[in-house]
Amino acid sequence: MVWRETRATPKRLTIYICSMALGVAAVVAIQSFGENLNQAMDQQAKALLGADLVIRSRQPLTDEAQALMESLGGEQSREVRFSSMVRFPNSNAMRLVQVRALEKNFPYYGRLKTEPHQAAQTFFNSPAALVDDRILQQYAIKIGDSVKIGEATFIVAGKLIRIPGEAIVTSLIAPKIYISISYLEQTQLVQKGSRISYRTYFKFKPKTDVEQLVQNIQPALNQYHLRSETVEEQKKDVGRPMENSYLFLDLVALVALLLGSIGIASAVHVHIKQKLETVSTLHCLGVPVTQTFYIYVLQTVVMGLIGVLLGSLLGTSVQQLMPTILNDFLPLEVPIVISWKAIFQAAFMGFSLSVLFALLPLSVVLNISPLNSLRLSYENQPTAIKNPMKWLIGGLIVVTVYSFILMQSKHWSHGIWFLAAIAGVFSVLGVLSWITVCLVRRFFPHFWSYIWRQGLANLYRPNNQTVILIMTIGLSTFLIATLVLVQNILVQQVLQATSEGKSNLVLFDIQTDQRQTILDMVRASQLPILQDVPIVTMRLSAINGTPVEEISANPDSEIAKWALLREYRSTYRENLTDSEKLIAGRWLGKKQHLSVPNEISLEEGIAERLGVSLGDQLVFDVQGVLIKTTIGSIRRVEWRRIQTNFFVLFPPGILEEAPQFHVLATRTDSAHTSAILQQSILDHFPNVSAIDLSLVLKTLDDVLHNIAFVIRCISLFSIFAGLLVLVGSIANSRYQRVQESILLRTLGASQNQIIQITVVEYFFLGILAATTGLILSIVFSWVLALFLFEVNFSIEFNSLIMIFLAVTTFVLLLGGVSNLSLCRRPPLEILRTKV
Repeated sequence: MVWRETRATPKRLTIYICSMALGVAAVVAIQSFGENLNQAMDQQAKALLGADLVIRSRQPLTDEAQALMESLGGEQSREVRFSSMVRFPNSNAMRLVQVRALEKNFPYYGRLKTEPHQAAQTFFNSPAALVDDRILQQYAIKIGDSVKIGEATFIVAGKLIRIPGEAIVTSLIAPKIYISISYLEQTQLVQKGSRISYRTYFKFKPKTDVEQLVQNIQPALNQYHLRSETVEEQKKDVGRPMENSYLFLDLVALVALLLGSIGIASAVHVHIKQKLETVSTLHCLGVPVTQTFYIYVLQTVVMGLIGVLLGSLLGTSVQQLMPTILNDFLPLEVPIVISWKAIFQAAFMGFSLSVLFALLPLSVVLNISPLNSLRLSYENQPTAIKNPMKWLIGGLIVVTVYSFILMQSKHWSHGIWFLAAIAGVFSVLGVLSWITVCLVRRFFPHFWSYIWRQGLANLYRPNNQTVILIMTIGLSTFLIATLVLVQNILVQQVLQATSEGKSNLVLFDIQTDQRQTILDMVRASQLPILQDVPIVTMRLSAINGTPVEEISANPDSEIAKWALLREYRSTYRENLTDSEKLIAGRWLGKKQHLSVPNEISLEEGIAERLGVSLGDQLVFDVQGVLIKTTIGSIRRVEWRRIQTNFFVLFPPGILEEAPQFHVLATRTDSAHTSAILQQSILDHFPNVSAIDLSLVLKTLDDVLHNIAFVIRCISLFSIFAGLLVLVGSIANSRYQRVQESILLRTLGASQNQIIQITVVEYFFLGILAATTGLILSIVFSWVLALFLFEVNFSIEFNSLIMIFLAVTTFVLLLGGVSNLSLCRRPPLEILRTKV
């Protein structure tokens, strides 16, 4: 019986199989990639760091700190990092890069991926450099050309393709150049006040307990203002953003699976509607109701198994493409290995949901009586509220979905919020569709033409598909529109820095004795001075009388160590900028009197991490001079703007005599003028670096396009699933209109009239669903803009209009095409074949 029923309705069951296959494919591909990623991190853990231990400092190591390093033993390598402008004499081009002066033998684990391969070792032996491949491509530089770093000239020995533990995409904004540390002094760029990071890498004997070693020397590290990083910490640091991304991928896969399950429920719903007469007839012939129920359950089980098998094969194929798509965004190379665990897990989840979602419409079979074979059209079926079977199945679906989320995210709250969000979207769509049916029935426009009356009546007549179509079309529209709006929000964040009047050329690392000369050079180029910001480096010494070393050593302290031990770059000025907003306290703007406490303004995030508030006292160490301060105000800072922002703001009258460097910002309307000014400043002051924000913004735009491409590729799972549900729902809905179409044809209605009635019905369905989906996406995107991105929300009406027109047209075409075949066949033929 199962085989005969399957042969009779191949198209509907094909939609069933495809819906399940696509959902399972998404889960298999993403879960397999996640398994491969975790295995790669375990296998390449040390390569992520390049060593067993790294100790970092913002200042040159003192004799005591150097003695501590030597006492640790093992193999050691040093590295010095700083940002600097470099010049390529062959093309006369300049670029801000991160210079890394490295000692031989590092990395101890993994390798610098270069072209040619041997360049990763040979550049140590001569004044040579490894240059980021993107810079070579951008300026058409070849191996063998030269690059000038400060006062030294280096030969480009090779292309730098990949660095252990770093994603390729980071080189778009901060490209790297490696040189040997033995030639660093020749650059003359390491000067007092320069922003330089010092690192020492360690390789210990096997089985050395590095975590215990770090714990033993932690007091000394705190005393010398040193920070350590172990392999396990690096795994956590790398894994944390990847874990969030992986969670996002899981949710995308789950949405695709849920959409596929909805497609299954829709297909089975229509399938069973067509089989109710058969079920009643079987009951009349003495077949028990449970046996009839098992026939269709077995049919869905077989179809589910076929869908799971096809989805597993498709997902495994897609998995091969995932590392290629995401390669630039991963800090390590991910091997492609078939994950049987992910396949079995996805198959079990997909099969469970397919059966459960199919059981929802199948449960009606248990309530069919033999008398229904005679008066099926007039018999009211039990609603979901009165059917305890549907409540039980619905509860099992919720438990299954929640278990899947909990198994992936390990956080019970993630499952709750996700289920609440899904339930919210479906509830809004369901309620609005129900309201639509009620309003059309209640306020039916009887004075309209016959075509319009018939089309609108289809929205509330028995066997209508209004609710399911609005939910599926609306959800697909919601996904696509949200993707577009979020992308526009990201672009808006970047474009804020390019508005008229904003600086687009920033000069930094300017020493005090160089400041006036550079000001004169900028003015000589007839450019405005938009910002002249002094920066003083300092460290936190005490909070409310307690030394930071004591707070850091306290295991019960909830204050982040990085906030206690970091180097703060602060400034002093009278006024707040347009990227700052006072949220507590007052800002006097200048020190009123010598006897008055030094009132500072603290950024809200760092105040929260330090656990301080208005009136608390902080002591800062400025080059050995202790300065006592009181928190007089707390500010909210818009960090995403590309301009100088600070955690700590001092009023004038306190830091003027402290060692400091300066940042100047100006605006140029010509790339040629900007290049001439940068070249002139670099000729006189090689320590000064320049950021051409127009170039940075172009680079960020490239990054955003890459990110948008990845998001689109990942979201295609859900979008394709939504489109498949859309196609399936509309195609299946034609079976609900068979009797009406036959009756109209018999009464003399023309083919054009029937098509026009169908167009009117789907026209309203498309408009209602698309409008609802767009409204939900606007609300959701507004929440993201307000609470996550913290930018002003604006609607891209052109994009939304295009989406609205595309969805509405798509629905009209599908609805018209799916019903066109009914109009071209004689009514008697349709009745005999049961469609």
